[in-house]
Amino acid sequence: HYQVPLESQQHILFNNRAVAVQVPYPNSEQELLSYTKATAQDTGWIWDIGLQTRRGVGMVYSSAYESSQGAKDKLISYLKATQSELDINKLTIRELSFQPGYRTQFWHKNCIAIGMSAGFIEPLEASALVMVELGLNTLLANFPTHRKAMPQLSKRFDQQCHYRWQRIIEFLKLHYVLSKRSSDYWQAHRDSNTIPQTLLDNLALWQYQSPWLNDFDRAQEVFSAASYQFVLYGMKHLPAFPKMNMPASIIEHFSNNQQAAKQGLANLPTNRQLLEHIKNFGLQPI
Repeated sequence: HYQVPLESQQHILFNNRAVAVQVPYPNSEQELLSYTKATAQDTGWIWDIGLQTRRGVGMVYSSAYESSQGAKDKLISYLKATQSELDINKLTIRELSFQPGYRTQFWHKNCIAIGMSAGFIEPLEASALVMVELGLNTLLANFPTHRKAMPQLSKRFDQQCHYRWQRIIEFLKLHYVLSKRSSDYWQAHRDSNTIPQTLLDNLALWQYQSPWLNDFDRAQEVFSAASYQFVLYGMKHLPAFPKMNMPASIIEHFSNNQQAAKQGLANLPTNRQLLEHIKNFGLQPI
């Protein structure tokens, strides 16, 4: 409405295109994944989301490294590999383009940008949803009671939104920086000139200690220290702690926890069984 410009982040996160498709299950009893499956490609990555009646699958990529047809070919190859009996000719592949970035200003006069109007970087639904929720909470906390308070409140709102977008971008960039893949696309992502300074500083620190609460400024972080630990440890980037002999009691405690977790999982319903139960009977109190 007011033509507030977009601050591009393509120099950090290169992806600006996607191809997406809805994939029906081969049968109504197909098991549902509990997570979004992400599979790296030479020029981007493929998401695979299990819904109740279908899969949502797509590839996000950079037009500087991949053509639209090349992305479609990679997506089709993935679909054939994961569901061999699938009739590709019956599917409709959609093409999407976007400019990765966020607004230079989120509260301008009587307009506030929340959700996709505020910015877009990669098709990560969880980040988009939490930014809507945090944006609304921030608006409620800073809702003006007098017109004269609006300049200060809008400035505070903008500062909080900028901080959150920058932290999301750093967290996403972390996945690319830690990769050891050799294609031009992945190597370019590891170029220090494309990595935010805050992330560079933290990575230097995290060589010797774990991400912790003191590494982040806000009580309401979009991605907490634990999120960074999951990514770093999952990609085998462990801090150089001094070697310690683990007490036998601790080893036994870990072993008991693993055994209890296995027993608990064995008694749980499948995802589809749980969703069908909720559909038929609702969420019942325990």
